[in-house]
Amino acid sequence: MEEPSVRRAGYRDDFSLKLFVASRSDSERVRDVVRVQREALLAELSVLTGLKRNHRDEPLVVLLIEAATLHTSANLKVVDLADSRAEEIAAAAGRLSHEVATGGYSNAEEA
Repeated sequence: MEEPSVRRAGYRDDFSLKLFVASRSDSERVRDVVRVQREALLAELSVLTGLKRNHRDEPLVVLLIEAATLHTSANLKVVDLADSRAEEIAAAAGRLSHEVATGGYSNAEEA
């Protein structure tokens, strides 16, 4: 009880992995992943709003729901950032794939 709670699993999550895979395709695929994630997070926020209303007389439960709402809102912000950077994300992945395929050479004939 005297030790702080710290994140042990790091910051990797399924959404990040899906973005990584989608980035290997194109910006439209990145936006598809973003759209699906946004819809899920908005639905989650809606559920949390209802839960908070139903448990308004339970201070600890309300606090936990508010914490979940803050986490979900932060995840939604990441989704918005990914959406606004979809072209940049896909282009960078394309450049990296090209560099790996050519051994770092800019001209495939030199490889």
